[in-house]
Amino acid sequence: MSDLNQLTKLLFDETGHKILTATSKESKTTKEIAKAIGVPASNLYYKINKLVGADALRLTEQTQQGNLIENYYSSGHLFEGDGVLIQGENLKKNMNLFTQHYLLKQKQMLKLLEKSIDEDANAKEDRVKFLLTSVSLSSTDWDELNELISDFLESKHMEEPTGNEIEVVVASAQKKFL
Repeated sequence: MSDLNQLTKLLFDETGHKILTATSKESKTTKEIAKAIGVPASNLYYKINKLVGADALRLTEQTQQGNLIENYYSSGHLFEGDGVLIQGENLKKNMNLFTQHYLLKQKQMLKLLEKSIDEDANAKEDRVKFLLTSVSLSSTDWDELNELISDFLESKHMEEPTGNEIEVVVASAQKKFL
């Protein structure tokens, strides 16, 4: 199995996703993670080691309590900022981080869709809208589209939350032919 397949499986795994979400804002020990996600700590060690090995989870601190060493883990690096734009040389250097961020955002989008579908089972009007499309653009149109999306999203970050926000996940890629 390729590294990308293993990473996808790891990040789309329900327990893995719960671990990453639980450690996104503050570092936690295995026991704290277990309590937060409702899974016995003994069932998390293997998954945590796999997430650390993939750099989706990072060891941020170690403390000693008697003879026991407590490890604190964080996935905050995957949740920093609202967007990631990686291109050129940075793409080569940060492809693994980009892939983790992208897959995590896709998992979040799917969870939101699932939640909305469950909540709207008896609703008269659909609240879930999902657009997945491909389009061929010139380089100029591509740059214009990315600028338009960036400007729009940036303008929305400045507004005060109302509690009725809609989660939007935007992913785009450019394919150049020589």
